[in-house]
Amino acid sequence: MKVGIYYGTTTGTTEDIAHRIADNFDDADVIEISNGIDGFPDYDLLIWGSPTWGLGDLQDEWMIYIDEIEDMDLSDKYVALFGTGDQASFSDSFIDAIEILYNKAKKANAKLIGFTDTDGYEFTRSAAVKNGKFIGLAIDELNQPDLSEDRVNAWCEQLKEEMK
Repeated sequence: MKVGIYYGTTTGTTEDIAHRIADNFDDADVIEISNGIDGFPDYDLLIWGSPTWGLGDLQDEWMIYIDEIEDMDLSDKYVALFGTGDQASFSDSFIDAIEILYNKAKKANAKLIGFTDTDGYEFTRSAAVKNGKFIGLAIDELNQPDLSEDRVNAWCEQLKEEMK
């Protein structure tokens, strides 16, 4: 299984999480989204990550390519999402940005996997919650850094299981 981990980052937190995710796979490339999306066809599993900015905005570099994604045919690809955010200061928009990625992946007919429980988080509202679950991995390095490693590792195992 070849894994492509695409991320946007401004402060470096999302990049750090992308590399932690890569450590869980034998064949993973970590690519900053500013390098483009032409490589999407090369991977069995695409993992997309973004921090949430402002009141639910996608990280800037993602905005360059976001509209192109929905025009792609990703029907033979698994796509999993991860978001970084601050559930205390931005409790009403915690990891909202990955909902934008989710909607584009759906329009491209990707097989979305990696939904996770909201238990253990304290937030008011998130657009990244569908049917009571996060639509990907939620990471809060500001308020819960001690939980990130276990969350990343468990999520990667979940992805491997969901792809079987």
